[in-house]
Amino acid sequence: MVPDTPEEIGALQYELAARGFAVTDPAGEYGPGTRHAVMAFQKLHGLARDGVAGPQTLGALASAGAVEPRLGRHPHIEVDLAAQVVIVVEAAGNVTALDATSGAAATATPQGSYRIFRQVDGWDPGPWGPLYRPKYFVGGIAFHGGYPVLASPASHGCVRLPDASVDWLWSSGVATVGTPVDVY
Repeated sequence: MVPDTPEEIGALQYELAARGFAVTDPAGEYGPGTRHAVMAFQKLHGLARDGVAGPQTLGALASAGAVEPRLGRHPHIEVDLAAQVVIVVEAAGNVTALDATSGAAATATPQGSYRIFRQVDGWDPGPWGPLYRPKYFVGGIAFHGGYPVLASPASHGCVRLPDASVDWLWSSGVATVGTPVDVY
């Protein structure tokens, strides 16, 4: 059964947030923020990636633990290319998983350890089109907002996030210039 009442959706949102998945919709509303949180959960747990909290996803959620970063609890950002998820670790050790789309095979997001070195609080022109609030971490590769955030790699190398997630990166201060970024 897929949650369809505000109470059921609110309970789903609570469970996702309790495990570290960013839910940006109002409580009880199954909008794009909840779909992206469900998709990130599905990606990290090897489930079908459709953003729908069906029986298999709900069963996995019931027994799932919190998101665990691979590289420790120091402040940094991890990009899990296989899962297509970004994991943000804050200074206090809080962990947040964000739905993401990285570079397609022909324009793969480069693996390695980097730091955010430049950011633009607005639209920044790029060779493949304008980028929403980019935070660059290697060459012309950045975290940025934009549509669509898909189940599989599809970008020109950047790490595309839902706009609400990019806005959170800016407003929370967790991704300032100098923040370590590990791509694996």
